[in-house]
Amino acid sequence: MAMGHNRAELLMVEVREERARAQMIIFVGGAMALFAALAILTVTALIACAFADHLLLALGVLAAFYCISALVLYVKLSQLLRHWETFTGTREQFERDRECLEKKLI
Repeated sequence: MAMGHNRAELLMVEVREERARAQMIIFVGGAMALFAALAILTVTALIACAFADHLLLALGVLAAFYCISALVLYVKLSQLLRHWETFTGTREQFERDRECLEKKLI
């Protein structure tokens, strides 16, 4: 009974840690996206003004750059999400418990 209680406590601690981690990622990611959008807007306006004679070319180059950047970030995000592991401590402990119980039962 005590072993089950300890495992439940471990699970709850990891749930709290994951929630805090997710909240921080959302906050930092949102702030980053906001400031990145402002920076991109400002740089676009600056380049458009600097190359007013070739405005369409300048905007086309910037659009291509933004699309390539978005694609690179999408690939990076996909890699991060593919390797995201939650509750590793709890899963490892449950695996050890299962192995221990199998040895005792056999």
